[in-house]
Amino acid sequence: MKISERAMLVNLSISLWSGRKYDKDASHEVAANHNTDERRAGRFNKILVNPNNLRTIASIAGSARNYQNQVTLPWLSDGSRIIPVDIYLEYTSKMSGYRSSFDAAVSDLVKDYDALVNQARLDLNGLFKESDYPSKESIVNKHAFNVRVFNLPDAADFRVGLSNSELEATRKDIETNLNEATDAAVKDVFERVKMRMDHFVRRMNEIEDGKGLRDSMMENIKELSDIMPRLNITGNMEIDDIADKMKREIASYTTDDLRDSQGIRVATTKSAQEILDKVSAYI
Repeated sequence: MKISERAMLVNLSISLWSGRKYDKDASHEVAANHNTDERRAGRFNKILVNPNNLRTIASIAGSARNYQNQVTLPWLSDGSRIIPVDIYLEYTSKMSGYRSSFDAAVSDLVKDYDALVNQARLDLNGLFKESDYPSKESIVNKHAFNVRVFNLPDAADFRVGLSNSELEATRKDIETNLNEATDAAVKDVFERVKMRMDHFVRRMNEIEDGKGLRDSMMENIKELSDIMPRLNITGNMEIDDIADKMKREIASYTTDDLRDSQGIRVATTKSAQEILDKVSAYI
């Protein structure tokens, strides 16, 4: 099966209102008070509204981006990423939820906007400027949450009104891009494994009695071992084998198992080091 039949491209674009504004007068005043050049004193950026009222929106955006990076693979440099076909429906459902939460949080911000501006009038005192504050409509327009989906290019199916030589050159460019993206996708999976196994081995070597271990370490390893086969859009046998070994020999244990048994700590550390050595050879 061709890679274009195994995966698609998705592009997640999120924009936020920063809630900050460069104040030229304040910057000039700071420089003058300290008898220095404005270019050396720096730019003074005001916090227009209480940052707490912007954190929910930023948190949702961050969660969406983290999820995107977890279930997708790198693609060239245009911001798009590769998503396996069998994850796509789950992805669209999850992103729809993030978008709904994002839009609701923006609506809440707009509802509170007048009160936030009035509070800023008191908090900023002499630094307050009415002209710094966009309209409610503008606030809405400064926020966006968009997901676009594209087919992966397929050199074999490429059709365009070019000469034979131009057509062949274009096909070769597409094949080169696909090969580079495929290599990057495999490397990305191995780098994720390397990061998790390196962290696991270091933590195991740092402790003696199992104390100080966090559940998140084992949860992250389990999540990775679960998703690796789904991210294996190239059908790479090594990826499946490593995922299976990670699942059986490490992720099958809980944090409590590691805390309670030195034997399990020794065995899982040995397995993690073996996996680490293996993936390091591919990176």
